[in-house]
Amino acid sequence: MKCGKKFAEQEILDAHTEKHKGDKPHKCRICPKQYHFRADLKRHMFVHNKKTNPYTCTTCGKGFSRKDHFKNHYLSHERKAALYDKKRNLRES
Repeated sequence: MKCGKKFAEQEILDAHTEKHKGDKPHKCRICPKQYHFRADLKRHMFVHNKKTNPYTCTTCGKGFSRKDHFKNHYLSHERKAALYDKKRNLRES
């Protein structure tokens, strides 16, 4: 299977090709999630450990184990606020 992506190093291409095989040998013991790579499973396990949520939303208090998930969540509050302001300004004009 080809997806059209190109890589400068054969090792990186080989790792990427593994994703297309469909085999996900690394299974979470807590939920049904499965991963191609052990590192992805290891990162996922932080979701199940409530003690490892260092990123807390100051708007709603929700905690996140991953910075990228926290950032996306926080931006959703900003988008909602901007949409609210836009609607309010339209009503006032």
